Amino acid sequence: MIEARYQLGLTLRKIGDIAGALKQLQAATELAPSLIEAQRALGNLAIEAGEYSAARAALEAVLAWEADDKHAREARERAIREGNQRD
Repeated sequence: MIEARYQLGLTLRKIGDIAGALKQLQAATELAPSLIEAQRALGNLAIEAGEYSAARAALEAVLAWEADDKHAREARERAIREGNQRD
C-alpha cells in the first residue's frame, strides 16, 4: 500500500496532477516516514507547488536519515529562502 501510494504520486506528477501527487506522496510519508525516496519526492514537489513548509519538513526528514545528502540540503535551503520571500 505504501509503495503503491508512492508510485501513484510519481505517476500523477508525471502527468501534471500536482495536487494529486502531493496527496499521495504525503500519504506515503505518513505511513512510512523512513521512506526517504517518498520524502525526497514530496519535498521537491512541494517546492514546485509553493508549499514551502511541507517541503522543508519532508527534506528535513531526508536529512535526518541521510545527513550528507547534498541535494536535500540544497532543496531545503531553497524552500526556506523562497518561503521567507513569500512572507
